[in-house]
Amino acid sequence: MGDVCMILEGTYPYVTGGVSAWVHDLITNLNDISFDIVTIVPSIHYAKELKYKMPPNIVSLKCLPMNEFDEKNRPRLNIFTRKKFFKELFEAFEGFETEDYSALGRVIAAFNKYSPAIGDILNTHDGWRVFEFIYKKFGTGAPFIDFFWTLRFIIIPLFNLIKTKPPDSKCIHTISTGYAGLLAAIFKIQLNRSMLLTEHGIYTNERLLEIIDARWIYDQNSDAVEVLKELPPLKKFWINLFVAIGKLTYHYSEEIITLYRGNQLLQVKLGADPKRCKVIPSGIDTAKFNMRRESASGGPEYKVGFVGRVVPIKDVKTLLYAARFVVDKLPGAKFLIKGPYDEDLVYYEECRTLTSILGLQENVFFLGPGTVHDFYKELDVVVLSSVSEAQPLAVLEGNVCCVPAVSTEVGCVVELLYGIDEEDVKLGPSGIVVPIKSPVELGEAIIKILSDRELNMKMGETGLKRVMTYYKKDDLKTKYHDIYSNYIK
Repeated sequence: MGDVCMILEGTYPYVTGGVSAWVHDLITNLNDISFDIVTIVPSIHYAKELKYKMPPNIVSLKCLPMNEFDEKNRPRLNIFTRKKFFKELFEAFEGFETEDYSALGRVIAAFNKYSPAIGDILNTHDGWRVFEFIYKKFGTGAPFIDFFWTLRFIIIPLFNLIKTKPPDSKCIHTISTGYAGLLAAIFKIQLNRSMLLTEHGIYTNERLLEIIDARWIYDQNSDAVEVLKELPPLKKFWINLFVAIGKLTYHYSEEIITLYRGNQLLQVKLGADPKRCKVIPSGIDTAKFNMRRESASGGPEYKVGFVGRVVPIKDVKTLLYAARFVVDKLPGAKFLIKGPYDEDLVYYEECRTLTSILGLQENVFFLGPGTVHDFYKELDVVVLSSVSEAQPLAVLEGNVCCVPAVSTEVGCVVELLYGIDEEDVKLGPSGIVVPIKSPVELGEAIIKILSDRELNMKMGETGLKRVMTYYKKDDLKTKYHDIYSNYIK
């Protein structure tokens, strides 16, 4: 049994990235607190290998594939027991309509009491009535057959979550809402333990961006000439589902933590109780990132660095278009893209193809994953092109190495580069912020910093001062240690 059961979705320890690095550093630095780790993944194939060496204070690690089940030899309930189960299930469902979140406890009680198989829900007449019931309440005009298959896709992971046995931890800490937040609420009810939530990016908002652009959610009007004035029914259903799960997670969390004030305001807008909300910024291990850049190059050759996963949310394609704009003005500019690309190989190949189409083979280099501690000191500027972030570590890591940054206006980037309060603003900018999906503005900002060596050096020094004053990792360690200590007594 660990002190804290930490629940994650699609991240640590199977995927690298900002959230995973944050989790690993937090656990490693709190070596007097033990952790049970539960990571939700789409399928068992997603968890091919550990990307981090497990710290000794992780006492258990469970991988939960949410889209798989194996109950071939498990008997279904007899017809009389099944009817009792569904009667109690329908009574619980009524509560969700009025946002009575205690209904989740009644759903869990029904599952624990009757222990149904997945076939009892997917392949019986009583299960069919569940589909009809939900369609009448939430179908929002979608054809029933499309809604039916969508709901099947939703029910399997929900079934797996509710059937998962929790570790007997003293406290539950989820690192997002969504499926991880729902599982945390289920564990809280089953164990009668306290529950904490930390959101880096606001999960509901990120899923909204993905769903709006999703091709895998069927839209019968996708070939229509007339532009829809609102989202199609099934996309609306998915969005409403994640909004509801978000509200449920907020309801059951004793403390709701995020990285900056803008996120906190969005959490409250999405249903969080402001009295339980707090901001704890991420910090940098300044001892690790002590390799300071000595000077900006001043040209004619420049190094522009991108640190992050090659995935759509990082919008590497916009970076490539900006690179073409920069190279037209500064032919000696080299763009070094450092980070894993195996999470979305299709997107990675599209980026490689776009690099060739734009004629950037001699200027853009995909370096793959690896240590970044000595990477920043070689750069003239760090670039972030994301469409969604919370508190991007690459900006802080570059700044602490005296490297200025150009970033899209996501998360708390404005605070990171321009200042978090009046005293911080007086330090001056440590980079330039541009709108998302704006390759020309992104390129112009890069050119401005590369072309003005004095400005480049000044922004770099400002970044170092800002990080050392406001974003040291020791502050993060102390605050979380105090929070955990309140709940694991």
